[in-house]
Amino acid sequence: MKDYIKLGILRQFSNLQHFNEEEFNQIKSFFVYKEVKKNEYLYQYGDTMNAIYFLFSGKVKIYNTNMQGKEFLLNLYTDKAVFPHIGHYFYEAKYITNALATEDAKLFYIPTDKMDKIFSSSTTINLFFLSVMGKQTIDLQHRLEDKILGTTMEQITRMLIRLADAYGVQLVYSNEIILSEVLHNTELASIVGMTRETISRNMKTLYQEEIIRKDNRGRLVINIKKLNKFK
Repeated sequence: MKDYIKLGILRQFSNLQHFNEEEFNQIKSFFVYKEVKKNEYLYQYGDTMNAIYFLFSGKVKIYNTNMQGKEFLLNLYTDKAVFPHIGHYFYEAKYITNALATEDAKLFYIPTDKMDKIFSSSTTINLFFLSVMGKQTIDLQHRLEDKILGTTMEQITRMLIRLADAYGVQLVYSNEIILSEVLHNTELASIVGMTRETISRNMKTLYQEEIIRKDNRGRLVINIKKLNKFK
């Protein structure tokens, strides 16, 4: 991949818009281009952590399974995402999740044995990773608080707000946000750690209250103003 294309892609990531060419030239060789096909794993639980990934096209599912084989969806990355949690790198950890491409995907990755050189070469990259790690930590904290302190409906409404922030597009002249991805109740149940029946029952209430609806492609449309009042 030509350097100017690589730089253009990296500048699309939040907080790298002002990535200058001098910094880029110092670290460009550390960003390795990779393509993965649908249903191909980037890594699996227990593998030695050997890369940090920058997804810029396609879709990658991050999930775990319990002892009974039940799947828990932790994240669904679709664009300009960095994973896994960068904090694992500092402990020479193993991957504690599975990363599966659910669509053909294009990524850059940085081998973990190059991370020290990355950190010493670019202030912009350091600030970028601090920002990413901060957002990831806050998200995990909010999820834990919801699970411990929230009612079933509170957990669901807060999950919908997070999904709207991550995958939502504001509709013009409306309080509604449409999710760019089609998420079925089974996937929502996996995200929040509930049964499909529990999700379906509570989502039915939100449909009846006209807080959520679906468009003709099956994408969820959320009235954020009503949802914030409902939680």
